[in-house]
Order: sequence, then C-alpha cells, then structure tokens
Amino acid sequence: MKGKSKLFWFQVILGICSITPQTYGFLQGRIGGVTISFFLINAAFFLINRHVAREEGNREAFIIYSMWGFACLAYIALTLIAGLPWRESDLYATGSCVAFATLAVLYRKRKGEELFDPLTKGITSGFFAIVLHAQIILAMRADQSSAGLSGMMMLVAHISITSRLWQVREVRPLMISELARELSLVAATVAWWWYW
Repeated sequence: MKGKSKLFWFQVILGICSITPQTYGFLQGRIGGVTISFFLINAAFFLINRHVAREEGNREAFIIYSMWGFACLAYIALTLIAGLPWRESDLYATGSCVAFATLAVLYRKRKGEELFDPLTKGITSGFFAIVLHAQIILAMRADQSSAGLSGMMMLVAHISITSRLWQVREVRPLMISELARELSLVAATVAWWWYW
C-alpha cells in the first residue's frame, strides 16, 4: 500500500505541474494547436476511466482520473474565454467518438452482454485517446503551431501515463486505454516538437 500511496501523491504533484503552466498559457492567450474537442474528449477519457476505477475498487486511480477529468472540463472554459473557436475538426473528432461508443454499446447489446462493462469502457476510452491525439496533430498542422500545449504538459503527460500504467497494471480495461493513450501521445509529441 505504501508504494501505491507514493505513486498517488506523485501523480497529484504531476497534475499540479501540468495544470499550472497550461492554465497560465491559456490565460495569456496561447491557444495555437489546441481544439475544444481535445479537452472534451480528454475529459470523456478520464471520466470513463474514473468509472472503471470505481467499479474495480481502485480508489487512488478513481481520484487521479477525477482530478484530470475535472481539469479538462475547466480547460474547456479557459479555451472559450481565450477565444478558441469550435472547428470543423471538432465536429469530426467528437462525432467519431460518439459513433464508436454507440457502435460498442450496440455490439454488446446484440451479443446479449452487459452494455457498459469495464472492458467495453476501457476499449472505448482507448479509442477516444487515439482520436484526440490524431486530432491535435491535425490542429497543430493546420495552425503551424503547438504553442497552445505547454512543454511541461507534454512531459508530464508521458510521465503521468507511465505511472498510471504501473498503478492500474492489474486492471485490464484501464491498461488497454492507457496503452492506447501513450502510444498515440508519442505521435502527438513528435508533431509538438515539429511545430514548436
């Protein structure tokens, strides 16, 4: 338990290290390469995983996913205040996620299985992670800028995901979603460096 508690507090510190410079950047109007749906889909990813963590009895992961989910919801408000417009790509990214989630539920229903089981949630949130990183790469390309994503946020994202992978290593649905998130984040990080 001590190891898990240390990991929990490490993740809380990482959250503060990421959220603070990202918020400051938004308040300064640095929104290049950022989209509203990036944070909307991020919030959905974290809040879905929050439910899986609760169902699996992982209290620390539940709190961490809650922290990140609610931070993403706050980022949506900050990006709107900073003047970030809703883009056509926001519609496509959000629509892709809604369509995937709907198909997953319909598939489960057709098979006569539980509609919202943890594995379906894990696969769905993993798909959301891939979509959000693909969309942010396209936004950076369109803006020819990654200024809306702080370097600290990018670094902390990799460290945070890696530490969560360790924390949830025994919860298969969360492992699937976090692996999808990390692998797609690697591609987004390459784009971030390119457009910096």
